[in-house]
Amino acid sequence: MKILPSTLRINTAWSAIKTKRIALNETARAYNDARAFEYANSDDIQVVKIQMSITHPRTDICDYYAGVDKYGLGAGVYPKDKAPVPPFHPFCRCQMIPKYSHEYSKPKLNAKADKEYLSGLKEWQRARILGSKAKANEALKTGDINSVFNAMKPERYKVKNINEVVEKKQVKQTINADINNNIGVKPSINSYQNEDMRDLVRIIEEKKVEYIAPKRLRAKLSNDEIIDKISGGDKTGGSCYSVALAYIANKAGIDVRDFRGGESMKAM
Repeated sequence: MKILPSTLRINTAWSAIKTKRIALNETARAYNDARAFEYANSDDIQVVKIQMSITHPRTDICDYYAGVDKYGLGAGVYPKDKAPVPPFHPFCRCQMIPKYSHEYSKPKLNAKADKEYLSGLKEWQRARILGSKAKANEALKTGDINSVFNAMKPERYKVKNINEVVEKKQVKQTINADINNNIGVKPSINSYQNEDMRDLVRIIEEKKVEYIAPKRLRAKLSNDEIIDKISGGDKTGGSCYSVALAYIANKAGIDVRDFRGGESMKAM
């Protein structure tokens, strides 16, 4: 059997790791977004607690969301519309635990809660939570940990509360309708209602990316099967976005592969 060059083996392994990270993170995001929608539409649930996994390995941003008392309800307890929705970082295992309102007093926002929380920590703990001493000092100065943390992240990965997730889900329902109505049909700007989808098609058309008509999968694939299918040997840079799209499509039962070069990579 021919032995692959060590650089290719490393690239293949790293590509698989990146793909798995995206797959696990997007699965966790989809699960928690669904829970957020469920809690938002329940009259019985008015309070949500953020709970870290018992296997949580080290101090990070999860400690803040599960440890701060912003509304006088206790550590990590929020009015449901204000509760932050996990995952807060790759491989995050935090959970939202619904609580009944009669167990708690009326919530009251403490504007100084973030400063009080950070002031009670050691310097190294603050740096771990925000990623650096500089960011920790910025959060101490502004008194808003969530805003400082979100400012470092792309829009898709900013931490949102339940109310924001529900609003986003309503937009996604329009996107899903657009996709289902256009499988196997060469996309055009006028085919889509959602403005983000229209922008994506516009970029693809400007780059003159070749269109390959997708088809439905003959059988449902497991997470590992999807990862094996779309990862491996990827030497291109900046292609995580297209890997995520390819994973989502296969998870939804559409037979597509990741793009690994040329104008399609530039478009992604």
